[in-house]
Order: sequence, then C-alpha cells, then structure tokens
Amino acid sequence: MVATSGSQVSDDSLYRHLCGPRSIRLLRIIPGNADTGVKCELFETDLDSIPVFEALSYVWGNPADQTLVDCDGQIISVTVNLGDALRRLRLTSRIRVVWADAICINQDDLDERSRQVSIMRDIYSEAVRVIVWLGRDDGQSAESAVVLMVAITQTCDTNAQNRGRRWGDLTSQQMVQCADIQHLGAFGDPSVASSHEYWRALAVFFARPWFERVWCVQEIVMAKEALLMLGDVEVPWRVVGITASWLDSQQITKAFNVPALLGNIDPLAALLMYDGPNPELSLYRTLPDALGAHRSFKATDPLDKVYAVMGLVKHDPMVGLIAIDYKQPAVDVYTNVVLAALETEKSLRILSYVQHADLVDTNTTIPSWVPRWDVTLSQSTRFTLSNDDDVEWSASVARELKVFSKTSPKILRLQGIILDTVSFASKIMDQSHFDFGESESSAHPVLELWKQIPCLRSDVGELLKFARTLTGEMDVDHNRIMYLDDDLRQEFYADFLKYMIHLHELDQKGDDSTSPVDWPHEGGDWKRYEICAQTYCDQRRFFRTSGGRMGLGPAAMQEDDIVVILYGGRTPFVLRQSGQQYYFLGEGFVEDLMRGGF
Repeated sequence: MVATSGSQVSDDSLYRHLCGPRSIRLLRIIPGNADTGVKCELFETDLDSIPVFEALSYVWGNPADQTLVDCDGQIISVTVNLGDALRRLRLTSRIRVVWADAICINQDDLDERSRQVSIMRDIYSEAVRVIVWLGRDDGQSAESAVVLMVAITQTCDTNAQNRGRRWGDLTSQQMVQCADIQHLGAFGDPSVASSHEYWRALAVFFARPWFERVWCVQEIVMAKEALLMLGDVEVPWRVVGITASWLDSQQITKAFNVPALLGNIDPLAALLMYDGPNPELSLYRTLPDALGAHRSFKATDPLDKVYAVMGLVKHDPMVGLIAIDYKQPAVDVYTNVVLAALETEKSLRILSYVQHADLVDTNTTIPSWVPRWDVTLSQSTRFTLSNDDDVEWSASVARELKVFSKTSPKILRLQGIILDTVSFASKIMDQSHFDFGESESSAHPVLELWKQIPCLRSDVGELLKFARTLTGEMDVDHNRIMYLDDDLRQEFYADFLKYMIHLHELDQKGDDSTSPVDWPHEGGDWKRYEICAQTYCDQRRFFRTSGGRMGLGPAAMQEDDIVVILYGGRTPFVLRQSGQQYYFLGEGFVEDLMRGGF
C-alpha cells in the first residue's frame, strides 16, 4: 500500500529518478540475526524483465511510532510495523528480495508516486508471492486462530469432495448446506469450554487492521500466491478465505442469528477480498461496482478510495478517463469519476451511490450529485437499487441519457420529468431499529408506519404494496416478488403477515384497534421477512406522495421534496429545489414507477 507523507523520513539522495514508465525499485534485505539491526539495499529494475521477488502487503501503523533501518548506508526512519515486517522477513543466510512501498517509492515525489500507483496492479501480480504482514502477536492468540481455520478448511474440503467438487466450485446454496457448525466436532460444541478460546482468537484475527484497508484488496486479489504472517505464525491465504466463506455461510444458515461462538467475528472484509474476483458477484465488472463494493474499506488519503480500486477494473474503459494524480484535490477526482461513468455507460447508474446523512451539507465543495467514496453511512451500500444485475428496473423506459453537461464545478444539467411531491417522510430507519430488544421505549419503524397510515388497515392492495415496498420488491433470496410463482409469492405475503402479528405481540403499547391478528394467514416465517426488510430499509425513509404513491427514499429526504424521473436512470430520484437549481438527494423505490409507469 502507498505510504503518505510522514510515514518515513525521506532523503532525496536515497532516490534517483526511475528510468522508464515501468521501472520500479526492489529491496534486498541483507541476512542477519535477531539481535542485529535491519540492513537493506535498493536497486532499480523493470517490470518487463524483473527478477524473482516477493511483494509486501501491510498497514503502516501509527506514523508517530518510528524505528530506524539502514538503507544503502543511510539511516532512515520507517514505521514500527514496517520495521517489524522487515525483521520477520529477513533470512539468516541469504538475501531476500522484496517490494515494500514506503521504501521503494519516493513518497515525497508526488509525480513518482502517481506513476508507481498506476502500475501497482502489475507489481503485485508479477511478484512470485505476496507476503501479508498482520503485525505482532502480542496476545499470543495467532496459533489458536490458525488451528481453528485449518479445521474449518479441512471440513469444507471434505464436504465438497463428498459432492465430487472443490469448495470454491460450490454454489452459494451448496456452501450453506455444507456449513453446519456441528461438522467441526468439539470446536462447534459450545459446551466444550476449551473451544471458546479458539473462537475468540479467530475474532481477534479478523479484527486486524489489514482487513479494512482499501489498498490491501488489490494487493491480495492480484497475488499469484499469498502467505499471511502474524508474529511467528503463518497461514496460507486460501485457508483464511475459505474460513471467511464458511463464516458467511453460517450467518445465512442461521438466518443471521449466528451461534453464540461466532457472534463477535466479522468476516465480511476478508470475504470480499477472497470472493471479489468471482464473476458471479460482479464486484469488478465496472469501476462504480468496485467502488461501491469496497466503500467501507479505509484509506488515509481520500484519493486512494478511488486509486486503490482502479487496478481491479483495468478492463473498464472508464478507468482510462481518470488520471492518477496525487496533486489533484479529492473533489475533482470524485467528480471526474461521475463524469467518466456518464460518458462511458450512458446511464445514471453511478448516481445510485450518492449517500447523504439526514441533512445535505450545502456548504461543502463536493456537489450533491457526487458520491463520497470516503464516507460510508450504511453497511448496506451493496443494495443500491440501480446496480442490481438481477433486476432490470427501467424507470425512465426508453428515455436514454443523451444530453448532460457540467456548467460549473458543482452544477450538472440533466433532462427529466417532475412526477410528484413528498407529503410524508418517516424517520430514518436503521437495522438496529428492527430489534425490539434495543430499548423498551424504542418504537419499531414498521409498527409505527402501520399505526400512522390508516389505509394499510383497510385496503388489502395498499397493504401488500407496503409489504413489497419495504423490501424493494425482493424476497429474502433476492428474487423479484412479481416474478415468483404463485406459491412462493403467497409465502412472501404469509411471511409479512406473520411479521406484523409478531410485532403487535411484542408491542407493549399495543392497541387492539390496530391489531392484525384477525387477518387470514397460513404458515409464514416472520424472521425471513425481517431480514429482507431491514436490509433494504437501512438508512432510508418510507415516504408517501401527494399523488398517493408510497416508496423508499434516501435518508436526507423530507416533506416537499420532489420525486423525479431523470432520463438514463433505472430508478426514480429525489431532489430538493433551491431557487432555479436542485440538490440531488439520492435514488428511490416507487413500485408504480420502477417499470416506467408514469
């Protein structure tokens, strides 16, 4: 990953200008013993005729914590974490050749830094192996974590072999079927007290900062082979990736009520790194897809939220329109991403990634229509309505994006139709609000809407539309409700009715006049509906319009905002008028409009 100014003390005499566009520096780590300081030598080479080397992937650590390294006879300062990595990689009897960004790139030369970042993908893909340094094992838990991960991987491989397949070749459904925690024997038995130590160690392992840094994604995805080091313990990347995949399958198997042993483990970042290249996920189809998928990853420099992802989608023509230049302000780079997307895709898909908080910041230099890749407001950003390949929403029908213009640094001109005005907007919904156990006084958002909107209790058609709206017209398996067969569609509605009855039974302030218990229903699984609803409602508001429509909209919307169709958009959008201009608030779901019904 690319270090920023202040991560090391740089001396211009240490660096000479690189000769060509694909020239890089490599680092020879001189052999030594544990009680001697690290010595190394820089040398220049070319990616097209490069010697065997390993690439180091790591996090900088606290820039205030520095240590000294002898490089080409000069004493330079590097972060303690990098110093630890070099000591760990040093051999006792022979030279080890590595690439480590903080030393191999002159970080004080922004032009060189920009050029090196543009070939970062090639550096990591040309390395014979990527070494991931996770840091010191101060808690002495790494060995327990690795023992458990190896056990999980062996279980997964065995279950896959019994099906005549490899684990990576199984479908998501088959993985779920193979993910029973009971297959782990004593590790999966909460009554075995000694097993708890291993699960705690695994939680500590996946909480390492390396898993949340955006540069680390490209570094591991491009690797031919990767080995993770934590203190003195080593583990192959495949073992870590399969463990993350298994943990994710556990969450699905248990309907997100994961077993207590797994409750504190968050494998999502590792899973995205491991499964990202899977073409079925479409994470790397285009630059906006990749930016959206990795939005929650962190970077010290906001420019890196874009630059670190570009290497994952070199095939996308959009990437060629965005120059890597560390002299540019972030607002210009983020704006250029939008303009490049509009130019190459001829659609407004990129605008679905715009997320504002409850209030739109009108004083910021970043236009309201530009996604803030450096800010994550919702963990459900993968569920943008416009960017789902399985759902062909077409709100603007055949009205394609033909004309757009940027008339000032902040103003984008688009064509469209004003359709309706917001007459009611609920409170912002959050996944945590769906849990009655959060506090006795908390009002469940769906129950509040049920009580506030009388037509839901008197009009079956409006009631069922309400059920579909809260899930973006999707069921828990991510299928369109209207395309399900009759039995599955009735199952969805039964889940919803059971859910409403469940909420009313939990409501300590229940009013018999609003009780849904008299509704005819058979079967139904309330948890199944809740999982889907809380996913799509997270950081959104339910709204009604003056024309009687209902929908889901962005967190920043409020009464008197307008619902519009913009040509080239797959969904409706919500805007706020300000004089002769409009603030862009975000995408919306309005069932009547998703297929061009206006």
